[in-house]
Formats: sequence, structure tokens, C-alpha cells
Amino acid sequence: MPGLVAFGRRWEIGSDDLVLPCLVESFTRMLWFFVTVVIWMYHAPYLNCEDGQILQMYLGGVLFILIIILMANTFLIKHSMRGAIMDVRARKHVPTILYIRIILGVPEIAWTVVGSVGVFKPNDSCIHSEMTLRVVQGLVIFNWILVSFFLVGVMLVFDPLGHHYTSSQGTDTVDARSPLEVGFEQRTRIWEWRCKFLCCSCCACCSRSGDNTSVNDAFSDVAEVLTTLFHDLDLVPSDIAAGLLLLHLRTKRGREEVRLRRMSNQIRRPITEPPPVMRSHEAYDWMNPFTAHVYMKYALGSYGWMWYLAGGCWKGLCTLKKELVCFSCFRQMDDNCCHCNLAALKTVTQLEEKDIVCVSFHNSIYEVPYFVALDHQTSSVVVAIRGTLSGHDALTDLAAMTDPISVEGLPVGWTAHRGMLQSANFVLRQLESKEILKRTFMQYPNYHLVITGHSLGAGAAVLLSILLKPSYPKVRCFSFSPPGGLLSLAAARFTETFCMSVIIGDDLVPRLSLSTLDLLKRQMIAELEACRHPKYRIFLRGCWEVVFGRPGSYQQPETTHPLLSETPNNNLEQPPRFQSPSNRSCSVDVTQQLYLPGRILQVEEREPVDSGTYMHPTMYEARWMQREDYNQILVTPRMLKDHTPDSVCRVLQGLSAQYESSLSAVETHEG
Repeated sequence: MPGLVAFGRRWEIGSDDLVLPCLVESFTRMLWFFVTVVIWMYHAPYLNCEDGQILQMYLGGVLFILIIILMANTFLIKHSMRGAIMDVRARKHVPTILYIRIILGVPEIAWTVVGSVGVFKPNDSCIHSEMTLRVVQGLVIFNWILVSFFLVGVMLVFDPLGHHYTSSQGTDTVDARSPLEVGFEQRTRIWEWRCKFLCCSCCACCSRSGDNTSVNDAFSDVAEVLTTLFHDLDLVPSDIAAGLLLLHLRTKRGREEVRLRRMSNQIRRPITEPPPVMRSHEAYDWMNPFTAHVYMKYALGSYGWMWYLAGGCWKGLCTLKKELVCFSCFRQMDDNCCHCNLAALKTVTQLEEKDIVCVSFHNSIYEVPYFVALDHQTSSVVVAIRGTLSGHDALTDLAAMTDPISVEGLPVGWTAHRGMLQSANFVLRQLESKEILKRTFMQYPNYHLVITGHSLGAGAAVLLSILLKPSYPKVRCFSFSPPGGLLSLAAARFTETFCMSVIIGDDLVPRLSLSTLDLLKRQMIAELEACRHPKYRIFLRGCWEVVFGRPGSYQQPETTHPLLSETPNNNLEQPPRFQSPSNRSCSVDVTQQLYLPGRILQVEEREPVDSGTYMHPTMYEARWMQREDYNQILVTPRMLKDHTPDSVCRVLQGLSAQYESSLSAVETHEG
């Protein structure tokens, strides 16, 4: 629903968002009411002097204010619970009650000031019980804590551009300019400030970068992308959370219908039969799970010690200890004095120090860590690029405009994700300026070039492969969980001959692009408009089902989920609830389609039909997919977990073992 309009401005909270905060506040104040009564009754004999009478008057005033506030909160909760999310008229009295509640905060603050003066005055008090005085002082301090929480809540829901949103209800004239149009430039500047804050201050970031202009341009690019995505969406954060929850329930419901339909048709496989990797005549022999797992270790090793310790602090410290070298002179940049990142790299990849040609942990906007190593088992020179691990990397991801790919000998007109193309160019400049690949291949002329990476590193690896393709025609690329909005269609098809992409489960990032985010936004609004339940019920029941599952009363496929409309709102061709201004200057086109690179291998953890009946290891199912299969974001609890490099490495390890056993079984059968 649109944000609450009060005091002539819009706030980042809806009129139906006050249920839970008011319930929590009412419970706290009710508890504090009884505590105050008990303390007053217990210490009343010690408050017979003049100062004690003042304190008794203060306590009586506190109890009276608590009763009035509890009554106001009751009315506020009652009216905030009315109507569905988009039914704003059902809650038309909420602003008026909210005004009354805020006015009641003024005497509360004034009375707390009076109590503070009376309890903490420097002169001697006639109250002889030290304990009584300390208890009353504690009451005053707690009242100040309640007031502070209220002020912090106001700051959290404050919209810096809320004054641009005006309500036209009750007026005969409407401003010709949309408030969204008026605030576009201001909102862009706010997003730019937030991006700079994410980098721990603009000065620190710029001081580490060689080109301050490019850094400032990056901030502007990211701010424009974020403003374009959210500027035409008049929803508060809780509306977005409710919409995502409804989309998750819709996705879960669809999957359960498919599963129950398969059970009813008795489409089953023996649990002992491992599903082989479904092959495609278009895939090359080296595009297999075993080879992918080998190079995924390099992509995982590029993340360094912080991610390595995240998998298990004590175990990680013990294994890293033997690789730590203090104040050594190794061929690397921007590591700490003990070379913790290098130690984690060697531990994960099991590389010897002599096989690491070059490593750089330098990180800034458009500048990603990478390393070059020798893999003697596969006779390859491996370039591994790190994925997203810092605020700089996040800004590189968000720089989602497109830039042309300029490579001599390749067709013109290809475009790619700006941030990742800049990162690939950074690695290319580093490799060329130090002649790393040239010197390495002079020493190992029979080796071939392999470029790999995960997430942001996957996108940069693909683009680096394209840039190096004229010089190294036999280059191969393994991209793990690559971003969806990476390449134009022609460039994506070009990479099918030398790039293998691996995607695990419901991974969000391969389905993430400006166009899919725009589609998700429209789907979310459609679900919110179709839902006839209040927001608090969506959160209570929806979160319960996400954690504990659904009751058995509506497990059949033909049964409609209580929180969902009977049929999903598929009218997604209609524009969003609020349109972006058409006359503003913006270089971001959310309708432009960018695609995944290479041949795409989708890997799923296989769930048996009767999981409780059999003792079995985890099984995996892999199949070759088309890039058009990833044109929609799946909202599931695993959408982030399936993207982590640990999950990708674990699944590939299990799949490669299953793949080898399948090949062995085939060879034994043929023999």
C-alpha cells in the first residue's frame, strides 16, 4: 500500500504496519504499569516526607499516562488491523488516532523531565531509604528508554523526500507534476550517499583508487540504477516483505502440486538408481561435473581467509596455522602481514607455493582480487577471479548499465554488464602489464588457459575469456552461479563453445537482472492487490508455514491456499501501480534483456518420493538448460543459500562422485 501520509509528508510505514509495534509497546507498558504499582505499594512507607510526596505524585502521573497511552494503542491496533493491504480506505482513521498518540508523547516527555529533576537533584533528599531512591531513579531511566525507542522509531520510518508526496483526498485540484517525478534527482542523490556510506566513506574509498573520477561515476551509476528500480514503486518495506512472502507461497504451492500429481500417477524411481547427468549433443566432453568441481576449488580459494573461517572458525584456524607466514616477501598485493588470504587459498586449492604464479587481493570498485596458478594434473594455467565479498564488490554488481564489448576480431554491437566488464578489463590490464600469461606460456607451452570464478567473479571470468579469445583461441571458462544480466544475446551465444555455467537449485543471482527485477516488482504488486487478507495475518500465517509447514487441511492440489487468491493475477503486461516519469533523462533501461553465458548445467538435490522409508545418500540430478529458463526470479528460502560458494562446491563434489560412479557402472555393464 502507499506509505502513510501524516503531518503533510509521506513516511516509510503503512497504516497497517502499526499492529505489531503497538502490540509490543502495549505489552511493555502494561508490564511496566504493574511493576510501577508494585514498587509504589512496597516503598510507600518510605515516601511520607516532602520529597517522597513529590515522587508519589510523579508515580501517579506515570500510571495515568500509561493508562491513556494503552487506550490510544488499543484503538490504533484495532483500526490498523482493518482491511487488506491495498484497502487504504478501511484504515482512514489511523492518521487521526496516530496524531492523538503522538500528542500524548508530549506530556510523557514533560513528566519524565519533571521526574528526572525531582529524583536526580543534587541536594540531600529526605528519603532515608537508599534502595527506594535507587528504584525510583531506575523507573525514571526506563521511562527515558521508552521515549528513546519512540524517537528512534520515528527516525527509522522517516522519508527524506516525504514532503514531495501530497494527498489529493478532499481537494479539487491535483498537481500536474507527479511527486515521483519531482523527487527523482533528490532520490538519486540519496542513493548515491547511501552507496558512499556502504564503502565506509567516500574519502577512504577514493583514496585507495587510482581514478577518483571513475569511482564517483560508479556511485552515480549505481544510484541511478537503484532509483530507476524503486522510484516508481510507492510501497513501504513491509509491503515488499509481504509480497515476497506471497510469491514464495505461490512458488511452493506450484511445486507441491507437481509433486503430489507425480505421486498420484506413481511416477517413481528406485532410490538406489542414481540419475545420470542428462547429456546434450551440443555440450563438449570437458563440460562435465568432475572437471567443473576441479576448477570450482580455485574459485572458492579466491575468497580468502574471511570466507574460509566462516565455514568453521576453530577448524579453519587450525588448518590455516601451518600456512601462515609472517612478514614474508611473496608475489602478492594487499594481503595482511601474516598472508591469511594466501594461506586460505593454498589450503582450499592444495596448491604448492611454486605453482602460484601471481596473486592480488587488491579490492576496490571495478577492481577485483584474482590469482594465476598452474594445475599440472589438467595441464592448465588457471586464472581465478573472486566473487562478491565487500561493499566495493556490491557496488560493482549494482552498476548494471550496459557497455559495448570492444574486441578486435569480434563482431561489434555486443554489450555487457558495465561493472563486470570494467572488472574484466582491470584483470586484463594487470595480466598484460606484467606479461603474466605470456611468460607463463613460454615456460609451459603445452598448457591451455582456463578462467574461472563464482558470482561476480563468474561474470568477470566470462568477459575476460571473450577479451582474451583472439589471443588464446582455446581458452575455456567455468562460471559458477553467474549473474543473469550479463551479456547480450549474440555475445551469450558466442560463449557456448568455450564456457560452461553451473547453477545450483533456486540460486537467485543467475535469475537476477534489471528485467527480472522489474517482472518481480509487477508480480509482487499483482499478488498484493489480489490478496484479501490483512498484512499481520500474512506475516503470522505465512512465516509459520515457511518454518513449520502447512496444516493437512489443504494438502490436495485442487485446494486453494488460504492466503493466496484462487488464480494468480497474470495481468503482468499492465504497468506498475505508479509509473516512472517519462520526461526525465535516464540511461537505465529495465526492459533490456541480458542473458546467461555458455552452456548451462542446472544441478538439483534430489528428494525421494518416500524419504522416510529409505536410508540413502543425497542424490543429485543435473540437466542442461536453456538461458530462457532463467527469466523469472524464484522466491524460496534457498535462493541465497544455493548461491554460496560452499554450497556450490559441496553439490559439485557429490555430483562428480555420482557422475564417476555412473560412468563406472556403464563401463562395467558394457564389459
